[in-house]
Amino acid sequence: METSDLEFATKCLVPKKGEHVIVRRRLIDLLHRKIDKRVQTLSAPAGYGKTTLLIDFAGELEAPVCWYSLDASDQDASLLIEGIVHSIRRSFPEFGQATLGRLAASRDATQEIRALAGTLSGEMYETIPDFFVLVLDDYHSVEDSPAAREMLNLLIERAPENCHIVMASRTPVNLPALHKLKLQEAASSLATADLAFAPAEIKDLLGKHHGLNLTEQEAGTLAEGTEGWIVGILLSSYSLRSGKPSEEVFSLSHEDVFRYLGAEVYLKQTPEVREFLLGSSTLESMNPASCDALLQQKGSHALLKDIEKRSLFIQCIDDKKSCFRYHALFREFLQKTLLVENRELFTSLHSQAALSAEKDCRWQDAIGHYLTAGLYTQAQLLIARVGQEYLKSGKWSTVAKWIEALPENARADDHDLVLLYAQSLIHLGENGRAARFLTKALSQTSDDADWLFRSMAFSWRSAALRITGHFTEARNDIEQAIALLNSHNGSPDALGDAYRRLGTISAEQGEFQIALNQFNRALELFSSLLDVGQMADVHNSIGVLHKRLGQLNQAFTHFERAREGWLETKNYGALAVTLVNVGYAYQRFGQYSLALDTMEAGIEKARMTGYRRAEACLLIGKAEILRDFDRYDEALDSYNQSLDIAREVMESYYVICAKAGLGETYRLLGDTDKAEVLLKEAVSQADSQGQGYESALFTTQLGVIEYERGHYAEANSILKGVCLKLETIGDKDGLAKACFHLAQAAFLEKKYADAVSYLKRASSLADELDYGAFLAIEGRKAVLLMEYAVAEGISVERFTRTVEKIKLHRLEIDRLSRAGSHAGAPRKPEIEARALGESGVSLDGQPISEPQWRSVRAKEILFFLLSSDGAQTRENITAAVWPDLSPAKAASNFHINLYRLRRALHPRIITMEQGRYLINPNLEIWFDALEFEKLVKASDNAGLSDAELVPNLENALSLYKGQFLTDIYSDWAAEKRQELENGYVKALMLLARLSSNRGQHYRAVGLLEKLLTIEPYQDEIYCHLIEEHLAMGNDLAASGLYKRYVETVAREMDCVPSARMRGLYKRILTGGVNNN
Repeated sequence: METSDLEFATKCLVPKKGEHVIVRRRLIDLLHRKIDKRVQTLSAPAGYGKTTLLIDFAGELEAPVCWYSLDASDQDASLLIEGIVHSIRRSFPEFGQATLGRLAASRDATQEIRALAGTLSGEMYETIPDFFVLVLDDYHSVEDSPAAREMLNLLIERAPENCHIVMASRTPVNLPALHKLKLQEAASSLATADLAFAPAEIKDLLGKHHGLNLTEQEAGTLAEGTEGWIVGILLSSYSLRSGKPSEEVFSLSHEDVFRYLGAEVYLKQTPEVREFLLGSSTLESMNPASCDALLQQKGSHALLKDIEKRSLFIQCIDDKKSCFRYHALFREFLQKTLLVENRELFTSLHSQAALSAEKDCRWQDAIGHYLTAGLYTQAQLLIARVGQEYLKSGKWSTVAKWIEALPENARADDHDLVLLYAQSLIHLGENGRAARFLTKALSQTSDDADWLFRSMAFSWRSAALRITGHFTEARNDIEQAIALLNSHNGSPDALGDAYRRLGTISAEQGEFQIALNQFNRALELFSSLLDVGQMADVHNSIGVLHKRLGQLNQAFTHFERAREGWLETKNYGALAVTLVNVGYAYQRFGQYSLALDTMEAGIEKARMTGYRRAEACLLIGKAEILRDFDRYDEALDSYNQSLDIAREVMESYYVICAKAGLGETYRLLGDTDKAEVLLKEAVSQADSQGQGYESALFTTQLGVIEYERGHYAEANSILKGVCLKLETIGDKDGLAKACFHLAQAAFLEKKYADAVSYLKRASSLADELDYGAFLAIEGRKAVLLMEYAVAEGISVERFTRTVEKIKLHRLEIDRLSRAGSHAGAPRKPEIEARALGESGVSLDGQPISEPQWRSVRAKEILFFLLSSDGAQTRENITAAVWPDLSPAKAASNFHINLYRLRRALHPRIITMEQGRYLINPNLEIWFDALEFEKLVKASDNAGLSDAELVPNLENALSLYKGQFLTDIYSDWAAEKRQELENGYVKALMLLARLSSNRGQHYRAVGLLEKLLTIEPYQDEIYCHLIEEHLAMGNDLAASGLYKRYVETVAREMDCVPSARMRGLYKRILTGGVNNN
């Protein structure tokens, strides 16, 4: 078992039910009835039996149960996600690859919670083939963590239909999504009043397990005095057992608990048990071996079993009944008692527990024990040792809480802890605190003695400043870091990281060439270490810069190297981002189909990993390509999808880009007013965020709108301003497009000399870019301009080729439009259900396998509804399929198996109308039993001739391959089986008579022989069969059949042959002559 598995092992176990508890049927049934909701919550203070209730509920469920006991460590979003994945993996071992891969790829889990929640919920649906229940116990442990709250809020908001979530908490679960779901009747809650023990339950519990036979009045008094609080009830029972009059049973407030535990529970144990209780409470979970090792004794197994037998607030939490934990209140009492009675022993035991955990690489447990014991030096050393590993895995909150638990001087004096704490704060979004903390630390150090620490502190403070938009200060800090590292021969990885940070700052300020040099330096340093992940990241950044500079060949080279690096490190989220850039590069070269395929592949990767930010970017890229194909409706849809996602993940950059894209698309559609509004919004937002480069690109479209309106002077002014900005930045691609639009504006204004000048500039830039495909897109409304350029001898070959491309493009668009107009409606799925003989169901010719059904009951629901006359209530269905279960549990099973049925066959196979369930009439469904019944019923039509009846009956008999649903034993199936068999007998008999009337005696014999296998005691069938043999002159066969009749019917049924049979016997004796 890996260390990561050990961290979650006991938290993912369904606790074992104690021996001295009762089944609370009324509450279990409530949980069963609400399983059709998305989420249920149980909230009450400690000691109301929440966990025991959920154990009973889990034990009765037909669906898999994934249990996760939350604790303080899950306040860290990364640990919370890992824990939930490990819990689900116990039932579905293949689950979690995408989620854990996305988590590993995440640089900051707290900033990507929405994406991670999307991956988790998406993977639940895509990879888990069954309905399952996820129990999250002790929610109160994480409610103070914004990251954990957001994660769980998103989880219950986005949970797929195959996941039912149950959350238990000591405090009310106040999550926004929960309130919304309650309004939608998709969530339900049990509160303290619901969970309080009723008098009857108190009487049952104390009578069965504690030898106290209370009267109803006494039970009522105890319920009223304790407010149904089970811990109070059990503690009060100690007084009752000791002989106190029942009228002295008092109301026990939570403040009295510790005093009561001491007087009525702890002090009444033997010294040996008291000593063991105190010592073993050091461990959150324990087994005999761990107790023996910690307490340096033998016999812990017997003591644990004795404590469990005495019901001393202990719970078994594993299948082998070897792992235990105390009730949280009782453990807290024992720990406080130990601390007061023997502080030295308290410290010693936690120290030993920490050493044991450290030996097993259970770092979190070890640090927790050191901090509890006040052994800050040991905790500090271990945090410094493993902190960076925890940071890399995104467990920022955990590291921050560790460091905050240390004395303030320890935090400030240890440089490693200073950096760990600052990084944690930055990733937690507390950039201001991080910057102030680092500033204070830097003021207490000097360059010479602490150069390495100062370089790292400057680097991280630079990161905090850059995020908050203080670019000048950020640049100063990172340059100081680089100077320190260079002057003291700092490590390549530290220098590489610093140069990458500097390159990012330069790129964000539009200094592309400078940024390129800085990124190349970072690449050299990471390459010397063969750090594939870091190299891929820098390659991608360099590729983006080359793309912006119009150097697409160089960009392609770096994107390809980035792609290889991401594949090697399995960082599919980052791969999706690189595919965006590759797609854009293909688009620049005019390879639009390849560009679209690349964007689609990237979207698939982004969705697979739940990387919503990358998905938003890819959808923008896809929209641009669709727009270039004149597929405007699809482009608008893609832009709007991107806009929704960008707003959801609060990615303002992509919000701006999506708005600008929508604006340009509406311009091409001729809606310039709408386009102008969107483009001006995008430009304004870009300017406010210091994104001058994007602002210039979007402003180009505003210039185009002006000349299309005939406002040439305004257009000229706008586009010239754009050219100045882009020339300064160095973006040749954007500059070439702006020059081309200036040429079109001048041409429309009939300023031909200016038009020629701008066209030459655009063509020259296309030469420098080594591609000119953009001219075919930008020039769709400027064909006359390019034809004029050819006439004037300007770049004749290029503009001739471009005009031809535009004309071919128009022909292709026309062809696709005509083809699309003849496209038919999507075909309905074909479902075939067979119940006669070997049962089975197929979808579009593919059989549904037994594992796909997950349970025979899912298939039974389908056949029950197919066989029913009209829609059925849930009560009718459950009574038929689960006649022996309580209504509540049957309702629970129905919901679970209804999901399985829909998942196995079709999401809309079952619909609901006015509270009743039925097979969807809009689907193409063929059911052999129904077809058989129709054909048999049709044979009752007196108006049909024999020639019409025969093929009808033959078709019916060909469908009857055997008895109805022989693998289902419910009463409804047995009744239907008999009904259909009667129809089969009727069809056989009728066809046998028709065959006989038509002289087809051999055929009649065959049909009657089939009848005898079903009805071996029917006198009429034997008579008819003997008559057919006699008609064929087969007296010997007739005689043998009569003997068979006598042996099987007359003798076994103890009856005399009928008059008809006696007459046939005489015919057999007389050689077949009919004496009648």
